[in-house]
Amino acid sequence: MATGAHEASTASQWKFLDALDRAWRTFYTLVGVDLLLALGNGLTSALNERDVFSGDFWQFVLLLIVKSVLAAIASFLLRYAKQPKVATVAELKN
Repeated sequence: MATGAHEASTASQWKFLDALDRAWRTFYTLVGVDLLLALGNGLTSALNERDVFSGDFWQFVLLLIVKSVLAAIASFLLRYAKQPKVATVAELKN
């Protein structure tokens, strides 16, 4: 009986860690894209001779970061709710 509970606990931990890993990878990817967008926005503002560090610029950067955080949370929740099917050792032997 204890073995089944231990396996369920381990499976739950792996499920959580897998979802957390997916969320971090999503966050890092989106932050990279956000930085490129912020850089492009800053360069465009500089070429148009506007203040690069105006309030509008920082609102845009904040919006991008909030978007990345929300997407990472959604990625975690979706991955945690629906794990991909991975074949067990018993299934692989058949």
